[in-house]
Amino acid sequence: MTASRAVIVGAGLGGVQTAHWLRAGGYDGEIVLIGDEPDLPYHRPPLSKHAHEPDEPLDVLRSEAYYRDHAIDLRRGVTVESLDVGRRSVTLAGGEAIGWDYLVLATGAAPRRLAAVPSELDGVHVLRTAGDARALWARPLAGASIAVVGAGFVGLEFAAAATVAGARVTVVELADRVLARVVSPTTSESVDRFHRQLGVDVRLSEQVVGIDESAGAVTAVTLGSGARIGVDGVLVAVGAVPRVDLAVAAGLAIDDGIAVDSRLRASAPGVYAIGDCASWRDEHGVRRRLESIQNAGDQAAHVAATILGADRPFSTTPWFWSDQGGLRLQIAGVPAPGDAVVQVGESTTTELTVLHHDHGRLTCVETLGRPGDHLAGRRLVGKHVDVGAVAGGRATLRELAKSAQAAA
Repeated sequence: MTASRAVIVGAGLGGVQTAHWLRAGGYDGEIVLIGDEPDLPYHRPPLSKHAHEPDEPLDVLRSEAYYRDHAIDLRRGVTVESLDVGRRSVTLAGGEAIGWDYLVLATGAAPRRLAAVPSELDGVHVLRTAGDARALWARPLAGASIAVVGAGFVGLEFAAAATVAGARVTVVELADRVLARVVSPTTSESVDRFHRQLGVDVRLSEQVVGIDESAGAVTAVTLGSGARIGVDGVLVAVGAVPRVDLAVAAGLAIDDGIAVDSRLRASAPGVYAIGDCASWRDEHGVRRRLESIQNAGDQAAHVAATILGADRPFSTTPWFWSDQGGLRLQIAGVPAPGDAVVQVGESTTTELTVLHHDHGRLTCVETLGRPGDHLAGRRLVGKHVDVGAVAGGRATLRELAKSAQAAA
């Protein structure tokens, strides 16, 4: 194709994979990949899943040589100050302007903050970047008292890892169950039981309403019930918000993230958005925004193919995973309100399979410690299956997946 320049803002997995798939697909123009962190682009999921030594190396996405060998101009520790979609240029901190023929926004999401927990206090943390992880894990955990605000993926992953490392962890969750936004009550109950057996103090239907501090450091949290818990540190893990400031200032359409169409095209010519910062219309016309590594990677491949000339709507079966100490939670698909929920077979604290379906059409499979069921579920989501046979033990998900593959 005619030589041109693609500028990618955001050097997480989505941005790096966009650059990769452009080169792999034969793109012969310039590629400029801009990230605001000083480290080589790295995998984020490990940051919350186990205790880190202060000097532990990051799990990088690609070696430094990869970017050089593939003529990818990686700008590390560089902030994009503004976008001009009319002139097709980005302006960096310091004033450098870079023109583009294609602009891919992969700016990700930022941790949600809480007014009741001042972020400037020593000992108050969020966990999104390598810098966040270094600050959080640098403190001795053995014998420490840590409050985790939020019982989502990040909060529970850290709670399990910190408990195993010897900390006394209290999880404070506003909802009446853990992982309330993402899994069924049945799965919530098993995850909750696992954490309590591990030694985590889980406080549900509670919230932090006040903070005690001394010499600029957090010393205690006060809950809505009046309970006061002395702490050495607090992790605020109450979700994330899409990073859309650049897009808003540039006049791009916003709808729970940067609004893109079914081809992941934003509201200005030549501009695309992917990953945590983007919301797109799926095949049913429903606008979705997914915060997952799998989604960012799939959308990166799709945008690269579109830039290279493909013209097809983006479609994917979302899947997620979470390692919490010795517990592995995997999810395939996204349930819809009103779906029926069925448990498959017997369960234990660490093993469970739950199906969500809409009159037999499988919409989501949740598993604990059953990777085979998860993989089968990924093949079956969106298809009609005999849910009664699976729930009654007359067929397994793996058998149905094999049958569906043979019939395809």
